[in-house]
Amino acid sequence: MTSVNQNSPELVVGLVGPVGADLDGVIQGLANAFAKVQYQTNMISLSDVIRTLIIDALGTKDIDAYLPSHPEDLRIWAHMTAGNEIRTRTGENGALAIAALQTVKTVRSKALVVASILFAL
Repeated sequence: MTSVNQNSPELVVGLVGPVGADLDGVIQGLANAFAKVQYQTNMISLSDVIRTLIIDALGTKDIDAYLPSHPEDLRIWAHMTAGNEIRTRTGENGALAIAALQTVKTVRSKALVVASILFAL
């Protein structure tokens, strides 16, 4: 693996698409392009950020019942509902953006591709 030049500029790219959009190809293309110029990338998914926030709030009991991974329509509905609940409970409409950026900050020494944020060093 190529080492990261810590003096390189930090890059953050947000990817947003409609529900059900397949952004995997876009993410892979960006990761490949960054790799060509010695940037490392990893993925952070807002679904994972939501899952972590819910686990922290409710504990680990029945997380799969609260946030099912399938069928797809139920997964999407459950994650949208959880996101709305997080915003309501925190009183902060940008709660998920704040949590995603906190995740970036926590692992800043690595480059990240967030299903909605691409962050590369």
